[in-house]
Amino acid sequence: MKTANNLIRLYLIGSLMANGQAAMEYLVLLAIILVVALIGIVILGGFAEGGGNAMETSSKAYWSGSAIPFGIEQWAQINDTLYITLVNKRPERYILRSISLSGDVKTLGVGWTVGPNARKNISISGLTQCDRAAYDYFSYDMIFNYTTTNGVDRLQIGAKPLEGSCSFP
Repeated sequence: MKTANNLIRLYLIGSLMANGQAAMEYLVLLAIILVVALIGIVILGGFAEGGGNAMETSSKAYWSGSAIPFGIEQWAQINDTLYITLVNKRPERYILRSISLSGDVKTLGVGWTVGPNARKNISISGLTQCDRAAYDYFSYDMIFNYTTTNGVDRLQIGAKPLEGSCSFP
């Protein structure tokens, strides 16, 4: 009987040790999963800061691609001035009367003539000042008010905002 009790006791101890070993293996697996998850969060956290660049890329694709009749090939904001290279993508002459940037209308005097497929460098000042700490990225809803060769006044309302990172001298 003593032998049977000893066998049962050895079986139970071995069983507990096996359970303890299994529990330890689960803890090691859990630790590995947590480390991998943490690394993933750190990597994704690093990409979250690049969200502005994605918006800027989308803006660039629209304004240099499908915006009609006026596209914007290049732009940069330095301090309170936005510099743009405007292009007339149509084979028709237009007179640009005003440019609205998120409701801030900049009238162009009697208007600027932009010939067929021509480019015009424009600087628009008096905007929100770029600031390294608080305002290092700009976004403007663009509206162009122009007159066709037939004398018809039209509006081009941008489907995407003009966005980009501020440039600091």
